[in-house]
Amino acid sequence: DANPRALTRAISFICYLNKPGWCAADGGELRSYPPGEPPSDVLPESGTLVVFDSARVEHEVQPTGKERLALVGWFHAPAADPGQADVFDEPASLPAEDPLWEMSQS
Repeated sequence: DANPRALTRAISFICYLNKPGWCAADGGELRSYPPGEPPSDVLPESGTLVVFDSARVEHEVQPTGKERLALVGWFHAPAADPGQADVFDEPASLPAEDPLWEMSQS
């Protein structure tokens, strides 16, 4: 039987807390590779919240020219392969819909 506490990252979130005025020349974009779509970059502008499906969307941070400040976290779900999971006390259940969402204060 699978360990009911074996969880893996299901949803990732990043809320950028940088000082206002970040521009493309500063770098540090989050690059995502949604399945079947071209890569997408999100500039780490102050107040931007990015939420994406950790299991389906490959991602990386591009080189940056200055210090970034962000709040980063994960929601977990039962792991398909318990050998590849983190183990927590409580299982989680999260829906997986669109692979990438972006919201901004602007």
